[in-house]
Amino acid sequence: MRKSGWEILGPADCVKAKVKDKYRRHILVKSPVDAQVGEILSECAASLDKRVGINMTLDVDAYDMM
Repeated sequence: MRKSGWEILGPADCVKAKVKDKYRRHILVKSPVDAQVGEILSECAASLDKRVGINMTLDVDAYDMM
């Protein structure tokens, strides 16, 4: 993936790995500037939303990882 300009880091524990009996992980996706990141990640999120018990939040251009 690195040759194509994409890099995926994680999953890794969040700083606050467990909140209200739910575990939290994060994945960092680095992409080329001209990539359709929102579109691609929205499709991934839609496929995961069908799984029971998985909640996901997407943050494009995240300011921090808290």
